[in-house]
Amino acid sequence: PFLAPTVLNSKQFEKFYWPSFKTMVDRVEERGDSVYLFVEGESARFADYFKEFKQGTFIVHVEMDDFYEVRKLLPNTCLAGGMPVSLLGGGTRNQCIEEAKRLCDELGDTGYVFSQNKMLAYPNDATRENMLAVQEFVTNYHL
Repeated sequence: PFLAPTVLNSKQFEKFYWPSFKTMVDRVEERGDSVYLFVEGESARFADYFKEFKQGTFIVHVEMDDFYEVRKLLPNTCLAGGMPVSLLGGGTRNQCIEEAKRLCDELGDTGYVFSQNKMLAYPNDATRENMLAVQEFVTNYHL
């Protein structure tokens, strides 16, 4: 449900979207459940809102922002994403493994779900070789 907010400015988001979204998330928190947000577009501008919820409430899939900057803004929120689709489709096997290692090393113990940054929707978004190399690396890598 987090596609619409990315096209709203801050004032519109605060007035039209935030009240009902906060009510929904408060109910999720009361039940002890979590919300997985795939935020299409930029998510960093929502960081102050997400900080209102207790740790464990959100998994935020970061698509367009600098992943490491979002980690600084949301140190207690589980993040997903980070692996650039552009690299999976246009990089070398070694470049993909190096980036996967960097993500695991820098974020692996911070509440992180390894994933691509954007949805893979087209055949050229990733090569088979790069996907297999990254999967093998992540499966076998230990912090």
